[in-house]
Amino acid sequence: MIAHLVYPVVVVDAFLFHAFLDGDDLRTEQIPYSTLLWRGHEKREVPVSVDIVTAEALDSYAKVLSEHCREVAAYIQNPARAVRRALLTGIRSELVKHTPSFVPVPRILQGILSGSGYYEESGS
Repeated sequence: MIAHLVYPVVVVDAFLFHAFLDGDDLRTEQIPYSTLLWRGHEKREVPVSVDIVTAEALDSYAKVLSEHCREVAAYIQNPARAVRRALLTGIRSELVKHTPSFVPVPRILQGILSGSGYYEESGS
């Protein structure tokens, strides 16, 4: 299984500030990096996260992002392994044990759990 994690990043050779109100006063705080949500030129249902990083903080940001990518990859791989194991063994009850109740079960997983073979019919 191959997955690509893509993180849009803008590196600026300048200072970066966080501005906020403190009562009626505008305050600023220098920060090494931040994230903004971008909807693009067309209205998007889900915005894209774009990180803004100062050139000075790029090395430390890259280390933090590298660790984050390892954690995301592990998170993605663990459910994939569980689904594969369930398909090979026929034991499907384990698939929903670790799913938080507020997350809807995807249609393909519903088919696997019910044994309807949806995953085979769809070519997935």
